[in-house]
Amino acid sequence: MIITEFESESYGVYNYEAIGIFSPRKIVDSIPDSEESLLFITNWMDKYHPRTFFRGFSYISLGDPKDNFSDSVFLIPSERANREWKERNPEIARKFKWKELPIGISDKKIEKWQASLSKELILPDYFLRSNSIEELKKQWKIENK
Repeated sequence: MIITEFESESYGVYNYEAIGIFSPRKIVDSIPDSEESLLFITNWMDKYHPRTFFRGFSYISLGDPKDNFSDSVFLIPSERANREWKERNPEIARKFKWKELPIGISDKKIEKWQASLSKELILPDYFLRSNSIEELKKQWKIENK
């Protein structure tokens, strides 16, 4: 599991978990008809892009950040990566009495998102073998020479 720490004024310190790769070029290549592939990507983006599917997300471009079609790794504040989360702001803790991270995403929702594309596209072996963002970037470069 690849975890990165994040801090916000609302929730304090919490974790983002890398949940998969989005590769527009590989999606296009996997569908022979370019018009059909563009329609598929458009429909997928409407339904499954983390901006609409989850309440919060982040991403890290694995290739050239200026390339709009570069592969990206999506990260979300998963419940499993935040099991030890505690509200650290005393004023907010008194007001809301949160026992768990309010924006945490369930395993079930993550699994549904991961099933939205073929495993080879969204969970390639190099992603599953990586233990950090740095390692993931290195593995991605090897795979995409």
